[in-house]
Formats: sequence, C-alpha cells, structure tokens
Amino acid sequence: MSILNLDKVQQKKAECANAIMAAMKAQDDAALDKALGDFAGFLGDTLAAEAEQKNSGAIDTVVLATRGIRQLTQKETNFYKSFIDAAKASDVKQAISNLKEGIPVTVIDAVLEDVRKAHPLLDRINLRNGTLFTKYLYNKSGKPTIVWGDINAAITNELNADIGTLDVQLKKLSAFMYVPQDMLDLGPAWVDRFVRELLAEYISLGLEDAIVDGDGDNKFIGITRDVSSEAAVVGGKYPRKAAVKLNKLNALSIGKVLKVVATDINGGARPVVNPIMVVNPFDYFDKIMPSTTVRNPDGTYRNDVLPYPMEIIQSAAMPANLCAIGLPERYLALIGTGKDGRIAYSDEYKFLEDERTYKIKLTGNGKPLDNNAFVLCDITDLEPEILEVIIKNTAEEPVNTKEVVGE
Repeated sequence: MSILNLDKVQQKKAECANAIMAAMKAQDDAALDKALGDFAGFLGDTLAAEAEQKNSGAIDTVVLATRGIRQLTQKETNFYKSFIDAAKASDVKQAISNLKEGIPVTVIDAVLEDVRKAHPLLDRINLRNGTLFTKYLYNKSGKPTIVWGDINAAITNELNADIGTLDVQLKKLSAFMYVPQDMLDLGPAWVDRFVRELLAEYISLGLEDAIVDGDGDNKFIGITRDVSSEAAVVGGKYPRKAAVKLNKLNALSIGKVLKVVATDINGGARPVVNPIMVVNPFDYFDKIMPSTTVRNPDGTYRNDVLPYPMEIIQSAAMPANLCAIGLPERYLALIGTGKDGRIAYSDEYKFLEDERTYKIKLTGNGKPLDNNAFVLCDITDLEPEILEVIIKNTAEEPVNTKEVVGE
C-alpha cells in the first residue's frame, strides 16, 4: 500500500479544476462531460486510498478529520444510507426517485464552509445557505434603520424604502455527480465527503466568476456591475460601472474611493471597516504589488501595504486593468438546493461502466446590496509609489535619499 502524496493530490485537483473551467468557458459539452468524469474518478480513487490507509491503521481519525471526514448527524447518516441503498439497487432510477428525503440543510452548510476555506473572496462576502428561503430581505442602506418618535405613514414608507428583497430561487444550476460504484461501499461518512467535494468544486468554479463580473443574465450580478436605479439593464444584463481612474495608491487617492463606499443609498454616511480590493493576478504583480511593497530597515519586505487597512484578493475573474474596492459584507450570495433538495438519477450523460450519474438542482442568487458597496477602478496607468526615506547622519543637515520601489 502506497502513501498518498498530498502535494500531487492537490496538483491533480487543480488540473481537474482547470479542465472543468476551460470546458465551461468554451461551452464544450463533450469536454465538460469528460472533465467532470475525470474529476469524480480522481476523487473516488483518492478517497478509496485514504479509506484503505484508515483500515490498515496508517492514518487515524484525527488526520482524516483534517482532510474532510466529519462526524455526521443522525439525519445525515440516514440520508446517505438511503442514498447508498438506492444507488446499489438494480432499478437505480426508480429507487432514487422513491427517496423520501433530500440532502439535509447541514450538508449544504458544510459545502459552503469548504468553499470559504478554499477561496478568500468567497470567505469574505456574505455567502449563506438559502435552502430554506424563497425570498430574502436585506437592508439597502447598509446601516441600522432606527426611528425615534411616533410611527406614522411617512416614516413607515421611509423604512420600507430601505428594505430590499432577493429571490433565492431565481437562478438555477444543475450539478451532475459521477459516483463510482466502489465509493458506495466505503460508507456514509466517505460518501458525504465525496458529495461535498464535488458540490464545493462546482459551486466555487462558477460562483467566483459570477460574483466578480456576472452580468445578471441567468447568473449572479457581479461587483463590477451597475445596480443603481438608473442602470441601463438590457435583456436582464447589467452594464459595467463607469470605472474611476486610479493612478496612485496614496492616501489621497484611496481616501476618495473609500468616501464613495462610505456613502449609503440615501447620501448618508456609513462606516467602512475591513474593505477589500479585488484585482486580476497579472495586474497584481505588474501594478499593485510594486505600489504596495515596502522595504524594511533590515532589508526584508512587507507586501500589500496600503494607506488604509484593506485585504487585497487576487481573482482571475476580474478583467484586466480593473480592480474593485468595497465592502465584502455588502455582497449577498445565497446558495441552496431548492424546496426538497432531492437527488435524481440522470440519463442526460453517458457514464462509464463503474460509474452512475446523478443530478442535484441548486438554486441561488447574488448581488451587491447597493451601488456604492463597490467602486470599480481603472488601474491602467497606475504608477509605482515612490517612497522617500530620510537618513540623519552626524551632520546638522539631513541627507535625503530616494528609494524607488520596484526598480
């Protein structure tokens, strides 16, 4: 029995994810079918090897817990046992159709937790389980709505104007799962991890792209999009915001951007705490990193130094020469399994002899909760910051030297 090389596992997982993403962008159904099947097969082989190590005593339950094998609730255990029995049945389609229970809400909670751990942007936004919701109410202004005095009709209307709704079941996605038959013999806890990893991969691959730059047409509305009442929405597609020119990352320039973020929909002020900057990886290393890297007196460097506390997040979904600065908690994303969360047997894809295909219908929606939650910035001409260092010597007059960061 060989010990799993976790570095190679992660490398293979990344290769599978890239293949899935490439097929999705190319809208190549055949390539997507193969990529999904390859990922499911790889995941099944990996979990089977871990289960073998567990049975031989090579790894213990503590190690497995760090890799995603968790203690199931009674409801989760019962669901997976029912699914395993149905999937082993001779008439699997009929058996799956007769399942009375859908995926428990707690499983989707665990999936979203897995997604957050792997993706910094998805960890910072307001990502929630929307399984139990049809519509979700939110505060448009981003600050507490409190009124002193008697409640009259005018004040009631004012309060209502600050409340928005998001239709959780507006956007739909079918997630196809290729489940190797051998996986069913490993038991509920292992099938749980298999299902969670597949769903987490599907959700994260499509979700970040939509959250960053989705146009709202059968997808989420991204942080780059104009969600104001004046936005020219055509065919359900929201236009990109007019980008603000950002040539420097000094205190004055960043302050002007954050002043917009600090303005609520009524023109009032709101606190700006722990904002984020989302930028394309190429632009990060070409433009942002040279402007935010400081050399310490001891010769070491500090990265991502900005005049206001802010996390810089790299995302390949951000278009080139643009970045978005704003409040991540003001982006609401809801993901769930619809009303019943049922798993269906699928005839839509061909499957290998030792695999069967199942379908889970996911629903959800997402959008910035107000148009000032994020400011889109044009960083085409961003200049590296020149840091001036004053060195005092034994002479009375200081000697000024300049250090150009990045040169």
